[in-house]
Amino acid sequence: MVKDLQLLKDITPLFEKKLVIWGAGNKGREIIQDIVSMGAGRKGILLCDSDSNLLGNSICGNEILSPKDLRIKEAIFSEEETAVLVTPISIKAQNEIIKEIEENTGRGVSVYTHYAIVWGIYFGLENPHVDPEFKRKSLMEHEVACLRKENSILSQKKVFQYFSFLPLHQDEIILVYQPGKVASTSIYHSIQNYNRNVLHCHSLNDIELTEGELYKLLDLKSAKIICLVRDPIARTIAAMWQNVSEVEMYSPQVDFAEIENYFFPDGFWMHEFCWLDNEIKKYLKIDIFQYPFDKEKGYSTIKQGNIEILMIKMESLNGLEDVIGKFLEIEQFHLNRENVGNEKLYRFAYQEHKKEICLPQEVLDDIYKKSEQMKYFYSEQERNQMYLKWLKGD
Repeated sequence: MVKDLQLLKDITPLFEKKLVIWGAGNKGREIIQDIVSMGAGRKGILLCDSDSNLLGNSICGNEILSPKDLRIKEAIFSEEETAVLVTPISIKAQNEIIKEIEENTGRGVSVYTHYAIVWGIYFGLENPHVDPEFKRKSLMEHEVACLRKENSILSQKKVFQYFSFLPLHQDEIILVYQPGKVASTSIYHSIQNYNRNVLHCHSLNDIELTEGELYKLLDLKSAKIICLVRDPIARTIAAMWQNVSEVEMYSPQVDFAEIENYFFPDGFWMHEFCWLDNEIKKYLKIDIFQYPFDKEKGYSTIKQGNIEILMIKMESLNGLEDVIGKFLEIEQFHLNRENVGNEKLYRFAYQEHKKEICLPQEVLDDIYKKSEQMKYFYSEQERNQMYLKWLKGD
């Protein structure tokens, strides 16, 4: 029913189907105007909203109907060529609308949510149906957005230094430090809930300190560091969907295939293992792989000098609240899950992508059968399960 991933790959249905645009608020108006400007909705457009204040008004010549009035035109829903565009960005509102559509039309109608509509148009400008003037203006806007994005990226240069130079009585550094999309945000905010000073970052690179100066700075205080690893394919898929909107990374004529190629280059799966060398080993002088890791428990602790590292396998995280609490000396520590892909606006496309992704068998062999780093963290049984999972699709 919800076919967000398909729209991200190909916006042709917007031109070939009758469109019901559900939601005529500000976000809905923006989408309606884009739909009309790009030349979509040629087979007909109906607008729908449950806000009585909007009923009877029109946008781009199309009257706004109530859900009840829309159901009077029930025949439109009986056709396979109809698509419903759900424009609110509230997940709760989306779910309510999708439920109502399902109850009144079954699952034969294609439904696209706000995320897929906006980014589908972004990725689909090369579609031959798109109005040339709309394409030209959109590409200009993309170029401006890329420049704005590049200029607004905040560096971590000052953050770590500020944290490290806290008054001497605050002599402990707690650092949640690992590649992205391994539940680090959940751990970071959960620790903050206990009024502990904690820093969260993915890299200590380029912080305006030489390696030697950084190490001396760390040596002044005790440091407790939490670091996580995750199944490389699951982590990369999650990272991809988290960062699709980082427009400065792509070409002006970006499409979905370019996004996949960007996040899944040759050797993509080595990223987090190389990260352990490029970050932990380089800046903290600790070689993780020289210490034992308890695959069964899913975690190990490493102590070198005044630095302690809690190394966690993300797949075991839910059962390790007591371990984290003990490591940080926080009684009854509770982990609140945040930044979860299944709860994001891109959740439908994300779930579908996990089912559809197809990687060459030789890549799966390299990751789950040959990689010494995977063998270090994961048992043979775990690696076989991951192998079969991605061989068949999630």
